[in-house]
Amino acid sequence: MQVRAYASYRYWNFPVDRPSVALGLIWCLGLAAFWPALTGPWLFDDVKLQDLIAAAHHGLASLGTAGGREELFLGAFGIGRPLAMATFALNSLFGQSPFGFKLVNLLLHLTTATVVYSLVRRLLSLYRSPTQAGTAALVVALLWALHPLQVSTVAYVVQRMTILSALFSFSALLSYVRLRMTETVGGKPPSVWSLTLPLLALPLLAVLSKENGALIPVYLLLLEVTVFRFQCGGSTRRWLFGYFGLVIGVGGAVAAFLVVPDALDGRSYIGRPFDLAQRLLTEFRMVTMYVGQVLLPRLSDMPFYYDGAAPSTGWLKPPQTLAAAGFLAGLLGLGLGLIRRRPLAAFGILLFFAGHLIESTIVPLELAFEHRNYLPSLGLILATVDLALAAGGSFAKFRPGLAAIATLGVLLLCMLRASAWSSAEQIDLTALHWSNPSLRARSNLAQTLTDAGHIRAAYAVLAGGRGIGARLQEGYLDCRETGHIDPRRIAAAQSEIGSFLSDYDASGIMILVGMAVQHSCRIPLRPLLDLVEETADHPNIDGTTRQKLLMDVGHLKRSLDDPKGAAAALEAAYRACPQNPLPLLLSALWQLDTGRISNARALYTRARAVGSPGRLDLKERFAEVAQRLKGESARDRSFPRR
Repeated sequence: MQVRAYASYRYWNFPVDRPSVALGLIWCLGLAAFWPALTGPWLFDDVKLQDLIAAAHHGLASLGTAGGREELFLGAFGIGRPLAMATFALNSLFGQSPFGFKLVNLLLHLTTATVVYSLVRRLLSLYRSPTQAGTAALVVALLWALHPLQVSTVAYVVQRMTILSALFSFSALLSYVRLRMTETVGGKPPSVWSLTLPLLALPLLAVLSKENGALIPVYLLLLEVTVFRFQCGGSTRRWLFGYFGLVIGVGGAVAAFLVVPDALDGRSYIGRPFDLAQRLLTEFRMVTMYVGQVLLPRLSDMPFYYDGAAPSTGWLKPPQTLAAAGFLAGLLGLGLGLIRRRPLAAFGILLFFAGHLIESTIVPLELAFEHRNYLPSLGLILATVDLALAAGGSFAKFRPGLAAIATLGVLLLCMLRASAWSSAEQIDLTALHWSNPSLRARSNLAQTLTDAGHIRAAYAVLAGGRGIGARLQEGYLDCRETGHIDPRRIAAAQSEIGSFLSDYDASGIMILVGMAVQHSCRIPLRPLLDLVEETADHPNIDGTTRQKLLMDVGHLKRSLDDPKGAAAALEAAYRACPQNPLPLLLSALWQLDTGRISNARALYTRARAVGSPGRLDLKERFAEVAQRLKGESARDRSFPRR
């Protein structure tokens, strides 16, 4: 009866259960649905790719230089994602517009959907007929590939890292399922060498794309616990027990000795408007939100920017925190309870939770991002379809129609969201109409309106914002409109300094300081200096931000004819982040301007001892100071001595 119900998908004898037809549908519908989003702009963290793209555009040989290697292996993302960064470098050889990068993202996404279809088809074939397994796998793959939540991953260029990591993760699962099915169904145990592909090689490629690839062993363990249950020969069982035992041991050691102590002492949370406990509490709400986004998608609940979400400060602050924790506990309990009765549904639910182990727990990332659901969302979709297949009675005859409606629904939503993603302004407007309006989107939209010459409209957008960032951006609009800033504007900004200083706030300060020093806007220097000094002393900022603010203090004091105060500010700036010698070089230049050659030479010597570690490129600054010192030395030698 179940086979006949799902066989009714063969409308007009159209064999949707055949792999060639299924993959044709996935690719054709995917290209059509996502295409409008490819014309969209660079967004948010995409700016971190620009140095790499610019370097690689001069040819791959440029990546062999020291600077090129830094971009390839560090790329502003911490421990390095060289495989993903290499694809960006290759991409740049064919053009530097965002369209080409987004197109490659889409092709990789559809390739990943192809792997998803093959994986789900094989898993379902363990419990269903080939026709039913093929048709249901197509439904799962389409619901996953065309889900509107995926638009922000595909059209957000930098998240190619997420796509590549998921591609290798799903490939590892597919390879593992093939090997295990060969033994459980055909009786032929896999060789040790064949197991290295899903257990070692593909996880390594995934990790080199993004750190989430380290979760592949967890996914494989879940597959074994729910689906295969270690039903294999003695040699295979020994290898698997050894592998998973090693993974659990290494993972526990890393968590205990590296991640947890650093997170608990609070250092990692400097620069965040929440601490470890608040983040953990808030993630109950965020992960519950993800479940709703996946299973009941509404475009108004997908703002892309989630910085407007307030952290939870207690189980009942807000009350949704406790309710969300109860819901997730129930969902996790359902997954565990289904292991024996509905293995695939159990695997899907547990896969969803496992996919959030890194980004939705103690790591001090921002509270929410949609791309974190790129891989985990498959788990909820698979579980839903598997439970629908299990429903018998009169519901069985409605399954094909419900599956068709759901697929058509996500297709239409995907097309609508992709169309909105062709414009940065539309993305920002969506984030502003969310229940927790985004400050980041407000700033972006105001800047877009400013660039278009709509100053009054930009003021109106910023009026609803809170914090010093919005007030300072209003000051920037004052400069654009009148050429000067009223001191009361700076006082208003200073009055809104809170317990957290965001990047938006800090960048607003730095922009106004730059305009004041360059005399491109008449800004009262004393009130501005008071504001910068107070923010530079803020307890919740990292060393890099503190250094930049203290350097601004130095610039302002120099403009106020206070050379000693300027030098002291630069010395404090260096101490705030001693890995960066830029304040020493700047101080050396200022000492040269006032004829203090010996002081400048001492500062230069200190800066040379530090060097330019990491991604800092200070060659031109070093060369400028060295050239001026050389010139001063030449003048000293040519001066007649008595």
